[in-house]
Amino acid sequence: MLKYYTVIVLFLATTSLCAGQAFVYAKGQSFLYFRKNGHREAVYAAGDKLTFELKDAKAKVTDRLIGFEDSLLVFQNYKLRPSEISALYVDEKTKIWFIFRYKYEKVFFLAGSLFLPISVINTGKVEPKALAVSGVLLGSGLLARWLVSKKLRIKGKRKLLIISY
Repeated sequence: MLKYYTVIVLFLATTSLCAGQAFVYAKGQSFLYFRKNGHREAVYAAGDKLTFELKDAKAKVTDRLIGFEDSLLVFQNYKLRPSEISALYVDEKTKIWFIFRYKYEKVFFLAGSLFLPISVINTGKVEPKALAVSGVLLGSGLLARWLVSKKLRIKGKRKLLIISY
């Protein structure tokens, strides 16, 4: 019995040291910190790809972050301040904040495309009700694509900062 407790204690002691390793950086390193609210935050280091919208031009810009200079973000051909960015687009670091929000489109398309063939296999003919349900599900997928925004606007409590330490 004692050896099981020892194994459990050793396991917990070694795994607790690894918790939060994604946010451990070496001293003197800078990173871009995006905070949506108290528990939703993302950290971007040099080498990460950012997709954002500038305040002046409403165009979608995708570029790889090369580094930081004082209070500037350095990209391949230009430098800019974080205050010039009006919105970040959802990426893998921010998509995990929303459990279902970005899955509606895929789920509705999948359900709509599978419902009619399964109904035809079960009944042996195309029924108008099954066709209507499949059409409604596919339409819901299109509606989800248009209505669910992929932008996270930076205003109010949402902050975009360069942190150096």
